[in-house]
Amino acid sequence: MIPAALTVILALATLSGVSFERHQVVLATEAAQDLHAQRGQIDAGNFLVRHTTGLILLDIVENERVGFDVVSRTVYDGTKESGRNQWAAVLRNPAVFGIRVIVMRRPSASEPADAVYLALHDATSLRRYRLVYHDPSYLIYSLPTT
Repeated sequence: MIPAALTVILALATLSGVSFERHQVVLATEAAQDLHAQRGQIDAGNFLVRHTTGLILLDIVENERVGFDVVSRTVYDGTKESGRNQWAAVLRNPAVFGIRVIVMRRPSASEPADAVYLALHDATSLRRYRLVYHDPSYLIYSLPTT
């Protein structure tokens, strides 16, 4: 039992040493800077949690934090039904697939294009939805409740 515990302690010490040597330790200030950089995503994600219900259409690329707390009701590239990827069909007509909320990241020179924005911004299929949230980074649309 002692040799196994000693082996674990030595392995952890080695890993810690390698992490320090390669500067792989995240400092509190770095974590805070990362949170500040993600402020727009955090705010949009909080809005989704507090003010929306139903399925959400979201391009998760560069929007990971937006969908983090609502991933269980998010449709994204790779969502499958009956073994088939539904992404392209949902982008063509979200309401037919039961999408209640649409999240679009506004275009930015520093980030890749948002697939939902490219497919739906100014599309006729978006007319059924109402803008319920906007900030410098995000537009969120929702079907009106009847």
